[in-house]
Amino acid sequence: MFGPTAPVLRVDPDAARANLAAVRGRTAGRILVAVVKDNAYGHGAAALAHALAREGVRRFAAGTVEEACALQDAGVPGEIMNLRLFRTGEAREIRERGIVQTVFAAGHLRALAEGAGDAAGRPARVQIKIDTGMGRFGAPPERFDALVRQAADAGCFRIEGVFSTLAEDPAFDPEQIGRFLDLRRQNAGRLRAAGHEAIWHLCSSDGILRWPDVEADAVRTGALLCGFPPAHGPQGPSPPFPLRPVARLSVPFLDIRDLPAGARFGYAGLPPLSSPARLGFAGIGQIHGLPAELGGRADALVGGRRCRILAVGGEYTVIRLDPSLPEPGRLAATLLGTEGDQEISLADWQRRAALSPYRALTGLRGCRRE
Repeated sequence: MFGPTAPVLRVDPDAARANLAAVRGRTAGRILVAVVKDNAYGHGAAALAHALAREGVRRFAAGTVEEACALQDAGVPGEIMNLRLFRTGEAREIRERGIVQTVFAAGHLRALAEGAGDAAGRPARVQIKIDTGMGRFGAPPERFDALVRQAADAGCFRIEGVFSTLAEDPAFDPEQIGRFLDLRRQNAGRLRAAGHEAIWHLCSSDGILRWPDVEADAVRTGALLCGFPPAHGPQGPSPPFPLRPVARLSVPFLDIRDLPAGARFGYAGLPPLSSPARLGFAGIGQIHGLPAELGGRADALVGGRRCRILAVGGEYTVIRLDPSLPEPGRLAATLLGTEGDQEISLADWQRRAALSPYRALTGLRGCRRE
């Protein structure tokens, strides 16, 4: 018996290109910040960022300083921003590497100013996050002037952006949009006059779909580029927003068995087979983070044909194969992606097994990402 081969999660550059074109077509030439936080929602941040960079994307947003550094070390060109908080001990590396850091409190500015060490000669590149009503992370609009004055007094800051986050509530979003645009009207010119070329951005994936005409310099999105709708937002406006799944998850079979009617397979709780079946045992399971909810609900592609996933076990996934498939020993299962004219996407997982696309891939582990 041979040992298992790791499941492979690949980024489809053609799909990424198509999704990028759709976003650009909807956002009227605004600057695009490609969000690749949390390892690009599990897709593999470096692979997706390189695919987007080949299409001219030059701004990327990571979720930690470590992620931002990894993108730079992988040779991703352009500007790398950290959307989230940082540790005091990371201030030197942030300034040394030129990472654009999110700030929204006086303590953030002090840490970047005082913790630079021998990187003190480099400017601290920052974007100020404003809380327009979500009640989570961000300076209240009335604190904006104080933060700008503190940055000016320190003499080492370059304010490169101002942004906020929508609550993705269609009844409340307009109030947030109004607060953000008021702040922009009052301060964009003042920042430019002080030498800060700041971009202003509010809409992420849900906002791009729901509020495409918001006056701003930029938009930011990760979910749409990856090919799935935002977690709380619409499945797409009318006409439907075209999305192609970027992830292709392929898994080798560890064993293929022909079993008679009445035979049992797997652990207790799975019913015996009601008819003869050819079962494939693919080398991915719950230990790899594959959701058990897919069992009995979702399909895999094998040889270009849809085959039902019967169960997701601890170490393997049981798939009922079409008995007419040739050369069973050379088959592999595609759990996400396309084969021929068939396609399985994260939206399929969401629809069939009520799985959040965000949870589905960020939870995968032990996969080789390419």
